[in-house]
Amino acid sequence: MTFLNMFISGGGNNDGSYTNKTYDKLIASASNKNALSDKARTDNEITAEKLLYKDSAIDPIYWMNAATLTNPKVKGVQYFSSGVWYYYMHAYRVK
Repeated sequence: MTFLNMFISGGGNNDGSYTNKTYDKLIASASNKNALSDKARTDNEITAEKLLYKDSAIDPIYWMNAATLTNPKVKGVQYFSSGVWYYYMHAYRVK
């Protein structure tokens, strides 16, 4: 919701001044009426995100990824999606 709330009409972080009444209703519903229902809230969020892309309110142009070669004999390596990419503190080798 942090990301989706950035695009509500008149929102403080809506720097692009995106406005769509249907989008606003979906976010309000996900935040209030459907907040405690995983399925209904997720349906609202998915529909709202599709609307953002359809309206071209945001257009992702970059997706970060990295190929990682791993040895199946090395266990306990932790991988992260932000910050440091991997951590070897608990890594060990099996025979």
